[in-house]
Amino acid sequence: LKDHKRAIVPADASGMTVINKDVRERYLSAMPEDSRTWHSFAADEWLENRVDLSGYDEAFRTVERTYHLLKAGRKSEACRIISNNIYDLMYIDDRDFLDALLTVTNPPEKNILDVLALTCEIAINVSDYKVARETAERLAETVVFEGEENEEHGDAQGYAYLAEVYALRGMKEEADKFIHLVQESNSALAKLILADILVDMKEYGLAAEEINKLTKIPRAHEASVFRRHYVMAKLNLALRNEDCTAMEVSECVPEVPPTEEFVIKMLN
Repeated sequence: LKDHKRAIVPADASGMTVINKDVRERYLSAMPEDSRTWHSFAADEWLENRVDLSGYDEAFRTVERTYHLLKAGRKSEACRIISNNIYDLMYIDDRDFLDALLTVTNPPEKNILDVLALTCEIAINVSDYKVARETAERLAETVVFEGEENEEHGDAQGYAYLAEVYALRGMKEEADKFIHLVQESNSALAKLILADILVDMKEYGLAAEEINKLTKIPRAHEASVFRRHYVMAKLNLALRNEDCTAMEVSECVPEVPPTEEFVIKMLN
């Protein structure tokens, strides 16, 4: 709608919209039974910026694009966005987004590790530990072939998420088993997820030890470089070292797309 001097949608004192029942039913009755058409339209609006979206952070646009692509059934496009912008999405704690993501039952091979990892992250964020555990188990069993001599394994990352799920459920013995498997692995990213878990468990000394073992991550490994700065920011925040936290947040940003605002939202 064009700008109006008067509010179009009324709101109550808390800011929640209040729509007359008759009006609501008339609008919804005009909606096609297959809502994918509407979601596809919305996805294209966010993708092509056909309206003025300058007031929205690029990371927020990424969330909107991905959600509507998933709901529209345009799953290959959504998976590509997930792989290219995973750190714009991992802070999400929205059940609707998780449900949309769970409709991607067979992601393309080149995106599968990212899609499964994001599913674990969001499931943990919304406290759906059953989905998180099942997805982490699938991630741990996933092998992606990228040529005859080059393959990627999701095992260590899957173990890290399993350790987090069991730690959050207070099942220390089970968590310790997967923590040990991560420590024995060669995955920098999995070890940084482990350090993140240790911060949540208030094991600050152990978290610092895990981070300090990984001082020479190749800059080409953007996800691990970002995660190291992010976990160090989180650790310093827990220890009330605000200046160090701010420095690590600023170091996060050049590596991958999120703005400082979104890194701070993730930390919150």
